[in-house]
Amino acid sequence: MPTESVSSAVVAPPPPDSADTPRNPAHFARGRPFQKGNPGKAKGTRNKVNAMADALLAENAEALLRKAIELAVNGNVTALRLCLDRVVPPRRQATVDAALPDIATRDDAHAATMQVTNLVAAGDLSPSEGQGLVRLFERQALSFAVQQHAAAHEERRQQSIARLTQQRRDSELEDALRDAWRREGFSVGEADD
Repeated sequence: MPTESVSSAVVAPPPPDSADTPRNPAHFARGRPFQKGNPGKAKGTRNKVNAMADALLAENAEALLRKAIELAVNGNVTALRLCLDRVVPPRRQATVDAALPDIATRDDAHAATMQVTNLVAAGDLSPSEGQGLVRLFERQALSFAVQQHAAAHEERRQQSIARLTQQRRDSELEDALRDAWRREGFSVGEADD
């Protein structure tokens, strides 16, 4: 039996000198996930596993549905929940069935808000439904106010432009009259008399 030393077993290499290796070697550096110009996976593309699972479910959908219904009828609560979730999906938001006036002005929005408040007070609408409608009406009223403010601002701007234009015309007319009076030999003080 040959004698081999145990030291010839696997030995870890010595640690590299810190001066010789960079802090972020190239093989550890993060780069771009794709080469430049490569758009990657197309939107809507499914991976192969999901596509195969969908194909298997499509082939056996009727049998699986029958088995789930059978289990649900026999009292399996999980199967019952699964069947009911498919038949009657959870309700996200209910539509509100209430006769509300058309809203074309801020006053209409205020009247609709008062009507919703009365419907909530009467119990015809839940408070959360009423709150959602009132928020909608408040936003419409704010929109009308902004439009009204913008129209008033534009009107004031047009009036200012007209006033400045008239002042400029008046000033030009006064200058022209002064020049004419001077040509005729009048002094400006004499023309005012």
